[in-house]
Amino acid sequence: MMFWIVLALMTAAVSLSVLVAVSRARHAPLREENDIEVFRQQLAEVEDDLRTGAVSAEMAEAARTEISRRLLAAKREADGRAANQPASQRAWGLRVAAIVAMPVLALGLYFLVGAPGVPDQPLAERQAQLNRNPDINQLIARTEEHLAQNPDDVQGWMVLAPVYARQGAYDKAEAAYAQAIRIAGPTPALELARAEMLIFQQQGTVTAEAEAMLKRVTTAAPEQAKPRFYLALALTQQGQTAAAITAWRDLLADANGDEPWVAAARAQLNTLTDQSGSSIVSGQETAPTEAKPDEPRGPTREDIEAAQDMTVQDRQAMVAGMVAQLETRLAEDGGSVQEWSRLVRSLIVIGEEQRAQDALAAARTAFDGDAEAEAQLDGVAQALGLN
Repeated sequence: MMFWIVLALMTAAVSLSVLVAVSRARHAPLREENDIEVFRQQLAEVEDDLRTGAVSAEMAEAARTEISRRLLAAKREADGRAANQPASQRAWGLRVAAIVAMPVLALGLYFLVGAPGVPDQPLAERQAQLNRNPDINQLIARTEEHLAQNPDDVQGWMVLAPVYARQGAYDKAEAAYAQAIRIAGPTPALELARAEMLIFQQQGTVTAEAEAMLKRVTTAAPEQAKPRFYLALALTQQGQTAAAITAWRDLLADANGDEPWVAAARAQLNTLTDQSGSSIVSGQETAPTEAKPDEPRGPTREDIEAAQDMTVQDRQAMVAGMVAQLETRLAEDGGSVQEWSRLVRSLIVIGEEQRAQDALAAARTAFDGDAEAEAQLDGVAQALGLN
């Protein structure tokens, strides 16, 4: 209630001060009216001087003529000012209306977009709230500043690296894990985390450096499934089909079946065994089937639904690895126009526009002269906004 009382008093004070100023300006005497009164007094004084003999008749006549001329000029100016008086009155009325309307409009706008029911938020309380819930970027900046002054603080690097990873700054996360390894030594956990960051930097491709670290992790901790998953993915990407099938089968054989990576492993194994003439579905081997030449190969709907339980990073690695595998196979062995179209779309989805352009160009070269295939590729390019 006190807020509204203060607001009303402030509004009234401002409005009254403006109204008083406008009213004084309106009722102030005009300069021409003052001049006319002065000239009339001067004429009366000339007549008095003439009666008393203070001035001669000739001087009195000359004075009367000059004063009368000035009096007429002042009257003409006063008459012209009076002719414009209605417009001035209208302008004054508009000013008064504006002064009254502004508080009303301001109050209405406050009720529309304001929050009169929200309690006060003193500066000290807001600052304390910021200190209790600091921005993540501020925390990162503080940690970076601390590590710049204390580069051998292994705990600081181990805290900062996962934060970088969650923000998608995989290069910074990899560098932070490298610093932790430099200080604390190469432990399986640190080398696995660093290898993952190297893989994520390459959109799911297992690099030679990452593979070497994963092998060391597997030797030190053979019970861990994640490094074996990436090593099987590396074999798949390198085109070592037989070794990759064995690696995927061994990995799935040791799984409970409810791990988040099982769907991705089965999808990879299905693709490899399909290429080699047999099929593994849900971990069970079936008789070889003849694949349709134009049917795109990939994970089943069940595999895709199961992949929803994976972490974002694992799912990104799975998708990028499968796209890289399809890209390698089509570049080496060729494929149907549907498979090329799927590759182009997949590359766009993972943000590899230049690779999608290159794949589209390779597909057009492969199907040069095939009007139907070229028309389908043109439709894909148009839908994706590619050249």
